[in-house]
Parts: sequence; structure tokens; C-alpha cells
Amino acid sequence: MLVPLLLAACGGPPATPAEAPPIDRSKCVLSCPTLGPEWGGGKTRCNADGTPDTSRCIPVGEIAPEIASVVKPAERDPEKWANARCNDGTPFSYLVRRTESKTWLIVFEGGFFCDDERISCSGRKERLTTSLPVDAGSKSALQDEGLLSRNVAINPIFNDANLVGAQYCSSDLWTGEDIARRPTQGSPEGWFFAGRHNARALLETLIADGLDDDAPETRVLVLGHSAGGAGVVANLDQITAALPKTAKAGRLKVVLDGSWVPTQPTDEKLPNGAKWGKLHPACHDAAVKSKESPAHCVYGPKWWPYVEKTGVPVLIQIAGLDASQAPVFGIRGPELTAQWKDNLKASLEGVPWVFSVGKRYHTLGLEPSFSTTTAHGGFGDIVGRFWAGEKPERLFPGWDEPIQ
Repeated sequence: MLVPLLLAACGGPPATPAEAPPIDRSKCVLSCPTLGPEWGGGKTRCNADGTPDTSRCIPVGEIAPEIASVVKPAERDPEKWANARCNDGTPFSYLVRRTESKTWLIVFEGGFFCDDERISCSGRKERLTTSLPVDAGSKSALQDEGLLSRNVAINPIFNDANLVGAQYCSSDLWTGEDIARRPTQGSPEGWFFAGRHNARALLETLIADGLDDDAPETRVLVLGHSAGGAGVVANLDQITAALPKTAKAGRLKVVLDGSWVPTQPTDEKLPNGAKWGKLHPACHDAAVKSKESPAHCVYGPKWWPYVEKTGVPVLIQIAGLDASQAPVFGIRGPELTAQWKDNLKASLEGVPWVFSVGKRYHTLGLEPSFSTTTAHGGFGDIVGRFWAGEKPERLFPGWDEPIQ
């Protein structure tokens, strides 16, 4: 979801290939403005011969308003936010694009998770375990699709909003509160699992930088994208505590995109989402008290009663067959697919706002399909009605047809 426009670049004058060892491009860093007066911002990687690749630099006068800034809370104030970090210990990062609007869209990025039980952490991609490869204050670009699109025809409500993209680099569904490394198959040195610290630092720095809970015009939509949806559920207590007036006035709303998991008949294939932290604090504590596995708190019907009690409006988007969940639970073939759909629909009973297309896919909120039209309009349309406070809708377009 986070698409850094400006990557790391090399430093110092290039040496000739005959005199220099092979170049480690990942460690070759330089600020674009130092390369010449024609460059106004950014960073870039080296070319294979060691020269700076200026194709990723932004010319003077071309830093557009949609370009976002990189924020690394742990570097800004180590006393407050030193624990906001990625698996490898590098600083948690996020991108923010400020505008004059009083509306904010905060995206919790996804990227699944690992538990070293059913899903080894050794398979995590580097970008999901380390900081963004740019300095704090650098200019980068947010994804330009769906709710992050600046195209008013695609995204009429949030095209000019303050946009925030929070990097997911803790592999823990945003739940961990580690202050020390823990043993993991991901690294011989161990990893930090600090997603909850990251969420807290995100909220606190945004408030320090202008997200004003006291202003009656402030409106906030929090989008949990894929595994980021589990992160929003896990941190909804922190979100409402940080924005109590906005929440109480009904100006805080949540969209969970591709993260609802229907209850499964057995734990045979259930990964341990609670390995590194609490999937929902109250749900977790209740499960422990009743001697039930806290891993069950990944199931929507388990955490939904606690979220519903907060009074924060929530819109659930989940596919008829989620393309990310199906392989995890071994859903293959027409019979298992039909059973999954029946179970999914039953699990959503009582949820006021639901959008679910009867097809195999994963997310819609940041995809080109955001504005794809169904008989009841596209996902973008229902987000608009949800944001406007209209009567709740439970839409299941295409559910009468079998999933191919």
C-alpha cells in the first residue's frame, strides 16, 4: 500500500568499476538536492555503475501537493516513541499528505502476519520487517487508487482529505508491545513485535501535528486494509482514547477491508494471531478467563460485540471467498466454497453495514475496483452513504451465482 516514490541513494563521488568493489545499492544513499540545483527533493538508489539514478529525483518546482512526507516518530522524540519500531529495530514510519481539509483518512496497512507455528516468520518479505528506506522528512508518494485517489470522479469525498498511510512492519497484526527482541525464525538476533506501540506513536504524532480532536469540524475515517483491519480492531481502544470528542460526536468511522474472518469449526488450520499480542484487549482477556484460545479473537463474531459497544460506526467489506483467507483454511472446490459462503453470511448476522460481492477477491478500498459498479453501486458508493450517515445497508451482490 505504501509506495515510496523516493528511495535510498548513493553517497560520494562514484569510483571506477576497476577500483571499486561491487556496489551495495541498498546502502548507497544520497539526498537528491545535493546532486545539483535542478533537483528539489527526494532520494534515489545508485545505478549499477555507482552513479546516482536521478530518474527518481523530483525537479525543482515539481513537488506537487499530493506528495507526502515521511514521519518516523522514534527519530523525532526517542524519549516518547523509541519503542515504535519494525521487526528489525528500525523506526516505524508513516506517510502523511496534509491539506486544508478538516477530514482525515488514516490507513492501517496490511500484509498478513506470522506466528512461527503454522506460518514461519522466515518467509516475511524485507519490506514488511524494516523501516521505509528514506529519511524522515523526505518526500514520497502515497498510492493513488481507491480511497487514496486524488481523482474527484473516483474519490469525491476523500480526494482532498489529509491522507495518512501507516507502514505495517511488525508482522503481528499491529498487536505487539515488545520492548526487547523475541526469538523467532525470522532472524537469529530475534525480532521486535511492536505493532501496538507503532499505532500509539502514529496517533500521538498526528495529534501533535494538527489532527485536532477539539475542532468540531474534524472528521476521521480509519481504514484497516487487509491485516490492517485486524490492527484497527486491536487498537480501537487507543484510537477512541486519542480522539474522544470526535468519537463521541460520531465523526470517527471505521472501514474494515478484507479482514473479517468467519468462525471456523475447528482450530486445525487456524494460525495463532494472538502469538505476539492481544487481537482485541477485552476479547483476549475474556477468552483467557474462560480458558478459550485467545487466537479465536481473530474471528469477527468474537470481537464484534466489543467493537459494537464503542458506538463507532463500522463498515465491513469482505469477499464471498476471500482470496487471502481461502488458502489459509484450505478452501478449494465448489463444496467447500459453498460451505464457506454460508458460514460467512451467517457470521455477519447483526452487523449493520456490510458489503460483500459474491466473488473471489481480497480488498476493494485501495484498488481500481473501488469504483466498480454493481446493481447497488460500487464499494465507493456504499462508503459514501456510510460516511454521510445514511441508513445502514447489508449488500451481497452476486451471491446467487457460484464462485468460479
